[in-house]
Amino acid sequence: MGLETAPELRLHSVMLGVRDVDASVKFYTDKLGLTLRGRFGDFALLEANGFTITLSGQLLRAQPATGQLPVEIVLAVESVRDAYSRLRSKDITFLNEPHTIDGTNDGAHFEDPDGHLFSLFGRP
Repeated sequence: MGLETAPELRLHSVMLGVRDVDASVKFYTDKLGLTLRGRFGDFALLEANGFTITLSGQLLRAQPATGQLPVEIVLAVESVRDAYSRLRSKDITFLNEPHTIDGTNDGAHFEDPDGHLFSLFGRP
């Protein structure tokens, strides 16, 4: 019996369960500057430089009551300190100051209105 090759898989999007799709769309578009690409029912599709973040009220309701699974969405930026400063000016509260990750790159963390963890990653 020969080995079968795995299908080619490409990351399509990250889907996040949210309590209020309208409030989350406002956060992602107004504060993070993402582009709303589509909205239907309890779903919204946002673009971040060719990558899609899908917001879903339905996913949140379907999630088991055992709690939120840990997820961190890493956003690559040219300068963490510059991105940090710009996002703070839009009233985003960070969980920490920009700090070194690997001696070359920095990171800083914040959450969206539903507590999803995001990090900025890139040169200081």
